[in-house]
Amino acid sequence: MGASPRSSAFTLIELLVTLGIIGALSILIIPVAFKVRDNARAAACANNLKQAGVGFGLYAADNDGRLPTHDIGVDGNVSSSFWSQVAPYVNWQQGSDRASLAAHTIMHCPNHTEAPGSFSYRGNSELLKAPETGGLKMAQVNNPSKKILLYEVHVYCEWPIASISASGTGKTPWMPEFAHHAHGVFSNFLFADGHVEASGENLSNRPTYWEP
Repeated sequence: MGASPRSSAFTLIELLVTLGIIGALSILIIPVAFKVRDNARAAACANNLKQAGVGFGLYAADNDGRLPTHDIGVDGNVSSSFWSQVAPYVNWQQGSDRASLAAHTIMHCPNHTEAPGSFSYRGNSELLKAPETGGLKMAQVNNPSKKILLYEVHVYCEWPIASISASGTGKTPWMPEFAHHAHGVFSNFLFADGHVEASGENLSNRPTYWEP
């Protein structure tokens, strides 16, 4: 015997109710899933900076307490960039060309999915000096827990640059915008003492965070 019209109608109602419940749950779950993903990306970004901080610390320990210097030749050789000097201390491949240096995942914030062969972080050139200076001594950095060493940029960089003025603005007109909300409401910063901090403040116009 076939199912009665009443049974079929009841089954249809059950299906509609089930679909309604699924739809309601989706409205609740999807934002949570995105939040979890964003938190994971921000944590991975912070871990990148922590690894870099270890590299800076080991470099200074081996170089009379000095921070790396920074320079990029006109031929695009990046072997004298601060990233290349830090690389051996954290088991990265030290390349003289941009592509090999940029291949390290530590160079990329996970939010910058559109440009995997690029750099998400820039250095504070008030601390990462030109080679002829011999490098700034950590002892010359006042209150290192408040001095930014690496910061996130608003868009990806094609070159490993250290370019910031004492006012927190770019020294070159093509410098990507300083990112104070790289992760929605905050950005990650590596400070000179090696700790990483998330801040929602716009620190780009706060000279005390940049000057030694």
